[in-house]
Amino acid sequence: MCDYKEVEHLCGHKSHLVYAWCVVYQQSHKRCPPNVIIWEQSGKTCST
Repeated sequence: MCDYKEVEHLCGHKSHLVYAWCVVYQQSHKRCPPNVIIWEQSGKTCST
């Protein structure tokens, strides 16, 4: 599983940013289920 950081914006939307690609992705370039290892609250609204 690839490691992700989840960011929750003031508006309630969440975004997931890749923290580290796993070996499977590095070899195949096929995304696997995310493994959220870091949670963060943003003081900003999202861009959508």
